[in-house]
Amino acid sequence: MMVHFTSRSHNTTMIRGKPIPQGYRMLAVCEHGHTFSFMFTSQSKSFSNILDIYQGAQALSPTSKAVFQLATTLPAQRFHFTLYCDNYFSNISLFTALREYSISACETVRTNSAPYLPQFKLNKKGSFLPWNTLPGIISESGSVLALI
Repeated sequence: MMVHFTSRSHNTTMIRGKPIPQGYRMLAVCEHGHTFSFMFTSQSKSFSNILDIYQGAQALSPTSKAVFQLATTLPAQRFHFTLYCDNYFSNISLFTALREYSISACETVRTNSAPYLPQFKLNKKGSFLPWNTLPGIISESGSVLALI
């Protein structure tokens, strides 16, 4: 989410081609138009307000740590949650870490992204899947299912 701001600041972000190209960038947990929790990011300080609260075996990037921190603000002990994320946040290690805390996640991914499973990288013009097939791969941890 981008909050419109056009004056000078070291903390604003410029992303050309977006509806709001310049402003303060925020990560937020929202549902039905209501914001449950959010955090600001900064162009100059990256993710300076991230707490390293994940104590598991997964190696999380700074972006994944920020998503994890926002997800743990949800009352997951009392209710079951499924996060639907933007494709910018997709990786198996984040989803494995969220499953350790009883939080489910789902999202679409970009096939050209680095964390996308190499088994699913198909040539769109030269290869095809037979009709009514749904191939899937379970991660090494056994807690994340990836489908094509």
